[in-house]
Amino acid sequence: MTFVLAYSEFGVADVTRRYIKDWETCAERRSENEVNRLEMLMNNYNTEKLKNCNQDQLNLIQQRNNNEKIQLESLKVCLNILIKIIGGKRK
Repeated sequence: MTFVLAYSEFGVADVTRRYIKDWETCAERRSENEVNRLEMLMNNYNTEKLKNCNQDQLNLIQQRNNNEKIQLESLKVCLNILIKIIGGKRK
């Protein structure tokens, strides 16, 4: 699996990192062109979806996006610590 996308009434997001066991291998399979094209398509789609949102909805969406980034970064840090503790590469 190379991409996992999540859809909501407010747009689409690449959530692959959350659902893939071996992120490093998955990331190697992704070409820069694929990632850039997907990001462009998602940005265009999301911009259109967000045009009809009021300020409260936009604030909520921004808060959710920030929380998601924090969770993913925390997971990454925890995995790196765990790898150092057990002494090896994650499988």
